[in-house]
Amino acid sequence: MCESVEIEGKVYDLDGQVLAATSTPIIFRLARETGSALEELDSHKLAVIDPSSGEYQDTKVADDYVSIVSLTLEIQEKVKNCDRIGVHAVSDIASDLTPEYLEHHGLKSVPKSVAYGYTTSGYGFIQDMPYAYLHEFTRTSIAGKI
Repeated sequence: MCESVEIEGKVYDLDGQVLAATSTPIIFRLARETGSALEELDSHKLAVIDPSSGEYQDTKVADDYVSIVSLTLEIQEKVKNCDRIGVHAVSDIASDLTPEYLEHHGLKSVPKSVAYGYTTSGYGFIQDMPYAYLHEFTRTSIAGKI
């Protein structure tokens, strides 16, 4: 749940954060030390909340990611001998905005698990990003390794 609150004349954004314990051990240690609320999710699910009803809808991340894995592997094959790494390696071949890039490659939309994970991690909205950034998120995320 995301919202902004005003405290002593300053506005603070409060939001949910999706983190993988294996890739952010320091954050998890600090969360435990400060008594922060954590909710563990099954590693193969992404919980989506319907804002009007508040009901949870589980999206199986593995099933959702399958639609984009072949494109991820194809891009990685094209840049495997490149002398650059990360988003820089794929920026020349995946610089179009995400919706246009995916449509050009036969995908109607970004899988929900990728879109929600990308946005809740604080990287921005997928429709505003060159696909190179979504590719790197998918490739390096835990679900992207399925």
